[in-house]
Amino acid sequence: MYKLGKEGINVTSIVHELNTVVKYIDDGDPSKALDLLTKISSEVSDLEDRSGDIILWNNIYRYGSVAILLSIPVLAYLIIPRVYIEIWYRLRRRWSIAR
Repeated sequence: MYKLGKEGINVTSIVHELNTVVKYIDDGDPSKALDLLTKISSEVSDLEDRSGDIILWNNIYRYGSVAILLSIPVLAYLIIPRVYIEIWYRLRRRWSIAR
């Protein structure tokens, strides 16, 4: 589970469930604790199986966000002058020259 958390996978729900297991053990209810540990074990094995996909999609989201943020100034540099010139030409078309 430590390895999963270190790789960037959210394991907070599993940690909360483990805290609940400790509370069950402190309260003297080992059967509930054992049932919950079995459930936690299956969740951890499921996360380990899907960890590659989760890490891949997290990286795609992260690097995609960075790429979008970096492209905003470039697009503004390319688009704003063209929009300004288009507006200027449309307004200038209505001008009349007085003789």
